[in-house]
Amino acid sequence: GEKGSLPKEFAFRKSLPHLLCYDSSMTYLDAVGYSSIVFYGVVVPLCLAYLYARQHLALLPGKTTTAVALRDGDQWEIRLSELEGEKNFSPENLPANGELVHVKRLLAASAAHIAVKMQGCVRVTLKDGVVVAKPLSGDSGGSSSERVPEASRGRGSMQADWPLANISSFVEGMGMGMGNKSRDLTEALMDRCLLEEAESSERALAGAKHILFKYSRSQSLYMEIIQKLVAVALVSVVNSDDGLALCLAITILMAAASGMVQPYFHPQANSVQCYSFLCLALAAVGFSYEFTWLSRGSLAVPFLLSAALALRPDSMESLAVRIWRQMEKEISKLQDGKSLEIQVETVSFV
Repeated sequence: GEKGSLPKEFAFRKSLPHLLCYDSSMTYLDAVGYSSIVFYGVVVPLCLAYLYARQHLALLPGKTTTAVALRDGDQWEIRLSELEGEKNFSPENLPANGELVHVKRLLAASAAHIAVKMQGCVRVTLKDGVVVAKPLSGDSGGSSSERVPEASRGRGSMQADWPLANISSFVEGMGMGMGNKSRDLTEALMDRCLLEEAESSERALAGAKHILFKYSRSQSLYMEIIQKLVAVALVSVVNSDDGLALCLAITILMAAASGMVQPYFHPQANSVQCYSFLCLALAAVGFSYEFTWLSRGSLAVPFLLSAALALRPDSMESLAVRIWRQMEKEISKLQDGKSLEIQVETVSFV
């Protein structure tokens, strides 16, 4: 209380009161602590920044194409178009060995459109560089027993039925319709397709493919860098005089950013990420004011939310990936002009 210095034999670390300053183990503790800060706050973010630059350069050539979906009655026609010349691709003007690459990209884009805009059993055919998807039930919304409202179909059944557990439903409800959802999901699958093409020549991308696939778009890797820096920042400010205010500012800003940016490919991951930062803010308040029940309860919420989301593990994004992989396995069949029947439905345990 007098702001005086304790004798050497009684001096202790504020953050580790059970360890005395003169203890020889403090030297090793400092070495571990400072080295962790350097690696976690400098080395790892720099490596991630290098990976971000490599994937950006690798994907840049493929950004000159986009998918165009046109509705003709009850069927959809999906094709790839070149942005620069605004010309449609056709097999005869493709370079040597480029047709297979073109078809793979086209199937990735088609899978996204089918997952968003169709339901039930769908027949898919490939002809003259165009994928034609036609529902066997005669309606792009599926049969009468499985049809859902238009707005709900655009956001996925899980988001429509469980809005509090999926932040993405709120964000999409502020203006994102089926067209925007289809476009974003198409770009995400196109990025995955381009990464798989580039991994044969880019060993860094081949090793980091699963990290990049966590995100809806490859450029969202910057969120991984931010999270590393935020972790270091939280540890650094927790014992400062304004520790509570700084912790609240960092965690609430990260929760808002995660909710608005929606960086992860799976909507469940976005929800858990957003609520986890909010729970960290509540835990900081609990620790500061010694509300044990608040701290323990807030730290348990992410686990309870994950358990609740496990009852509906599927999503429109996962469905699109399954459709893409299924069509990719039958690519030779589609190139021969044969049709492929796929089932467009999500899995739920409740």
